[in-house]
Amino acid sequence: MREAVRLAIDRETLTKVLYSGLAEPATTLFAPGVPNAGTAKPTAFDPTAAARVLDEAGWREQGGKRSKDGKPLQMRLLISSSPANGQQDGRLSAEALADSLGKVGVDVKIKPVDDATYFEERTAGKYDLAFFETYGAPYDPSGFVMGFLTSEAEGGLWTTPQLDKLIDKALHAQEDGARQQAYQATYDVLDKDAAFVPIAYRPRFFAVRSNVRGFKVPVTEYELDLAGVTLQR
Repeated sequence: MREAVRLAIDRETLTKVLYSGLAEPATTLFAPGVPNAGTAKPTAFDPTAAARVLDEAGWREQGGKRSKDGKPLQMRLLISSSPANGQQDGRLSAEALADSLGKVGVDVKIKPVDDATYFEERTAGKYDLAFFETYGAPYDPSGFVMGFLTSEAEGGLWTTPQLDKLIDKALHAQEDGARQQAYQATYDVLDKDAAFVPIAYRPRFFAVRSNVRGFKVPVTEYELDLAGVTLQR
């Protein structure tokens, strides 16, 4: 099922429509600028292959919907109805995702809930599909993998004993080469499991008037250093 979802999503079109062409389709869990982000493993948009994967799993299409043993194939997409704390509003993305999966016969039910309920249900694993953004600078990748990809994490997104060992190696590696190798092995496992479907590298924008001098785009929006910024009159 995860592989079918991955094949059914058209990242190129989604980024053009949802981000007015200003975002880039994602091929990795972390953006390329993140240290130890790993090597990209692009997955082609192939709805025909997605349908074949579902066929092989026993989900037969009838009247535009898929079912197995009389049970319809429905997936619950959990989103926040009131995004906060810098999160993206997922409603349009949810509709686009539901449309993509609908074309291969998967019925996606979008469930908008309040912000508190969203975090509670996501932590408890009460969803089939959910959107998530990584932490960003300076917490990626170490903060994210420790907080969401290890068995010690509360409400982990994807955890296995194999990942625990690989992440432990990455976090405690003394040499850059060993650290990169352990992180890459972690990403390879996630890719093999189709644990995540990277969609877009979301851009950040800063508006600066023409008479501002010395402004530099910060690594993170939480640390806006204005030292040296002047106004030309």
